[in-house]
Amino acid sequence: MSPFIKDGDMITVYPVSEDQIRTGDVVTVVYEERERLVIHRIIGKNGKTWMIKGDNNSNADGFVKEERILGRVEKVERNGRRIYFGLGRERLFIVWITRMNLYLQLIRTYRSIMRKFVEKEIL
Repeated sequence: MSPFIKDGDMITVYPVSEDQIRTGDVVTVVYEERERLVIHRIIGKNGKTWMIKGDNNSNADGFVKEERILGRVEKVERNGRRIYFGLGRERLFIVWITRMNLYLQLIRTYRSIMRKFVEKEIL
């Protein structure tokens, strides 16, 4: 879920019912067959299943049933400070750029610009 949630961040997850889940929410999902726990964003719904995808992934994970969703990430803390970006209203914009696979392109462009900026500052 980088850059919104990074390794070492502390997250607080609250259980939610199906009627409380919204597109753009960051949720914790159990994959029993893979023995994994993932934190990804809800990017769509089909009946009683939810499409999830990591913000930094090029492909969606697919649809998951409500019972696999442990809860919604309500709080992210990094180095003792609360991180709000990615969990508020901007989550819908993030869903849009994630679904359109624009996220990785935006990050690459940003890094390229920053690299050139830093190189000029060093010279």
